[in-house]
Amino acid sequence: AALAPPTTNPTTTTNPPPPTNPPPPRQQYQPQQQQHPNFAAPPQQQQPNFAAPRQQQPNPRPLGELDPNKWQQQQPRREAFGAKKAQGQGQFAKIAALNPYMQRFTIKARVTNKGAMKTWSKPTSEGKLFGLELADASGEIRAVCFKELADRLYPLVHEGKTYVVTETSGRLKPSNKQWTTIPHEYEVTFGNAVTFEECADDDGDIPQIVGDFSRTLASLASSPPNVGDNVDLRAVVKSAFPISFVTSKKSGKETAKREVTLVDDSGYDVRMTFWGDHAQKEDDFWRSNPVVSARGCRVSDFGGLSLSSSWSGSYKFDLNDEATTRLRRWWDQEGGRDAPSQALTGSSLGGGSSTLGPVPLAQRQCLEDITTRNLGKGDKADYLIFKATLNYVKTDAMWYPACSNEGCSKKVIHNSDDSWYCEKCQATLEDCKYRFMLTTTFVDDSGQQYVSAFNDQAMTIFTNIDANRIANYKEEVDNHDGVFEDYIKSFTHRQFLVKARVKNETWQDQTRLKVSMVAISDIDFVQESANLIAAIESGAF
Repeated sequence: AALAPPTTNPTTTTNPPPPTNPPPPRQQYQPQQQQHPNFAAPPQQQQPNFAAPRQQQPNPRPLGELDPNKWQQQQPRREAFGAKKAQGQGQFAKIAALNPYMQRFTIKARVTNKGAMKTWSKPTSEGKLFGLELADASGEIRAVCFKELADRLYPLVHEGKTYVVTETSGRLKPSNKQWTTIPHEYEVTFGNAVTFEECADDDGDIPQIVGDFSRTLASLASSPPNVGDNVDLRAVVKSAFPISFVTSKKSGKETAKREVTLVDDSGYDVRMTFWGDHAQKEDDFWRSNPVVSARGCRVSDFGGLSLSSSWSGSYKFDLNDEATTRLRRWWDQEGGRDAPSQALTGSSLGGGSSTLGPVPLAQRQCLEDITTRNLGKGDKADYLIFKATLNYVKTDAMWYPACSNEGCSKKVIHNSDDSWYCEKCQATLEDCKYRFMLTTTFVDDSGQQYVSAFNDQAMTIFTNIDANRIANYKEEVDNHDGVFEDYIKSFTHRQFLVKARVKNETWQDQTRLKVSMVAISDIDFVQESANLIAAIESGAF
């Protein structure tokens, strides 16, 4: 039978079963009665219990001792300002990381250069100052001290020593590259509260000089720097001129000057001029052929390529490092003293010559390139190397009377008593020596160009016959027309390899292009033929 749904009575209801855990009954809210103070009643005083034992109070912290908890809270804030030297840890801020947000810092640094004390006077202020350069393993920075601080620190801080420098009120600002060769973005002006504490345990982890000494003199020949640039180098002093003195036209002060020839194991030498205290070192020091590590050598185009020291540079001699030891061993034991070298400067000393070595065909230009490439029209001089034929030498004013003192080539004045006066040496001489100053023309298959040549380059043209001999010959044959001119022509119509400097020069409001000979060499036809055959076989032509 089918199951029928259960019948329900709508009038009857079923109650649900009671819960097993009934909720607690709701409590009624009863307001608390607030007790008002009885101002009329006398205050109750708590009687001391003299019988109870006295509670032991903690000992007070001695005056000046830091709270450890408070110190732990303040230490991160001090580190944010650059104070990296924590107690007992010996940690210092890195010089490379110094920036204007760090008024407080502690560094361990070596004084790599200490400048002279200077004075300034303005309508609004006057005083003294001196600059110094600080270095650690991360880099180098320039610092300046003014007024009372300069007077206090100058006799205490010594170049070459290492100090712990603590500064609490210094100021870092962008570095003025006009006064320094250091690549750091900022320089620091020390406040009066700065302290220098000398390190007794100099472990040698900070170098004596910081710079890029990877360049050799050969690299200056293959990739010449621009005039006015600063370069770093390490080389041996091959020879040196005697000291001389130059008077500044602006200040009237006399400055010491000494020219030397530097050479390294790359096969090149260059002339460098030292000024000031370095120039006044004893002659015996220069004769000992020291190894110089020079940072911040100013590049000049005088005589081709030459260098000079600057007051913002740093120059160290005979350092105790691996690179200096290697150069010293090359000079003393491996034949460097007698090795030939090619001169980057036309008037280098010590047997250097103004000749060119082998130059690949790909690095040569032609005379037409001077005009087509607009050489010499910029702010700096341009250089080119070309092979050409000498076809003309001007026979008028081929030389000038020069000082006969060793190391001086300045033009001298002829006195009425047949003596000669040198303004540079400030000396009167009985005789002079002649030095070449030629005007020539060279031709190649692209064109012709006037080229001026000085004494060292002219000596190559005249096969090492000096100007005195040619001047004497001219005096002997002066009464014979054409003899001297024919003699000079005998040196022409020869091919040379020439390196020249090209620059626009202005004289008496007239601008003209001047091409000056820097170096010259005779053509080695055997080597030249081999170069041409190799170029043809390689498809270069």
